[in-house]
Amino acid sequence: MKVLVTGASHPLAQSLIDSLRAQGHELFLVGPRSGLRAGQGILVQEDILNLHHVDSKIDQIYHLDLDCDELHPVEAMLKNSLGTLNVLRLAYVKRARSVIGIDYAMICGKGEMASAAASSIAFIEALSASYAREKGVDVRVARFYCVYGSSYGWLYEALKSMLAGEDLSVEGDEVFPVHVGDAVSGLMKLMEYEGSEMPGRAVDFMGQKIGREELLKTARKMLGSSSKISQEKAKPSSHRPDPRFAYENLQWLPTIELQQGISRLVERVKKSGESRQRVEKAQRPNNKL
Repeated sequence: MKVLVTGASHPLAQSLIDSLRAQGHELFLVGPRSGLRAGQGILVQEDILNLHHVDSKIDQIYHLDLDCDELHPVEAMLKNSLGTLNVLRLAYVKRARSVIGIDYAMICGKGEMASAAASSIAFIEALSASYAREKGVDVRVARFYCVYGSSYGWLYEALKSMLAGEDLSVEGDEVFPVHVGDAVSGLMKLMEYEGSEMPGRAVDFMGQKIGREELLKTARKMLGSSSKISQEKAKPSSHRPDPRFAYENLQWLPTIELQQGISRLVERVKKSGESRQRVEKAQRPNNKL
């Protein structure tokens, strides 16, 4: 099949691309050229806001180019919303089945940042349902609640901060972490599912329930960090995720246990920090006479 992947340089997309290539699909990619490896696929556009046309036939679209920019929340909201609109328009023209991957863990922080992220995600889900209902587009939404692993996600960024000795303030209640490998499996199962009830549907993919503070403290212990972690009062959420469709209809279950996944991620962060220190040391001028 001919498959388009947006956010192609993103670590989650990179894992998805590897799995799709292993199945023999022809890939068309949207994302910065600098973040792609040679031979991964055909680059059709670097900026999703400029994604208006693709010459080739497209059978499937995975839309993963969503983010929450702490420094530029309004720009992130516009990119998420308008980028998704471009994807849905393309899916309509190409009659391509589409899966949109959303990580709700990115809705964190305070004020404008959290509001912008939440608003853009609400718009994305509503727009997807409208396109399915009014235009007959087969679009499905995959909801995650903290994807982690590789060099990806809220937890990875928190670990880097703790490795640097920074204190953390946590806002938000529980999460349901899913390793990036299991997230890719969920995305692909959702794409391949043939149920007639799917267009416009959102499906929750959930791992083991754990509080954000408890998760960070567990990771901190493995990392051997002395960073302080404080929990701020979270605003009550009206969202009640339900994983039964993923479990029962898609036959999806996490295969990587949380403790095992965190341990892997901690080792990756440690190695990344050691490599960075070696590079910085090598770049220092030699002041010896």
